[in-house]
Amino acid sequence: MNGNDRITCNTGWVEESYDDVITQLMLAETIKLDNQPYNLITDSVKLQQGINDNNINYTLEFRFAADKLNYNV
Repeated sequence: MNGNDRITCNTGWVEESYDDVITQLMLAETIKLDNQPYNLITDSVKLQQGINDNNINYTLEFRFAADKLNYNV
């Protein structure tokens, strides 16, 4: 059996200037979380600007780059 691991991450409350980091992450060829390769599933994020309190919470979803194999069949 094969499967995929997915993870959803929130940035927490960040300032408007954090949109540069999100843009770089969306364009990155290699993404590692806990030193494991992941692919970004989220294909678009609305970059927020002009928010009253200047705090934004972005949510991104990632999929483990390799299939998870179950050898205990």
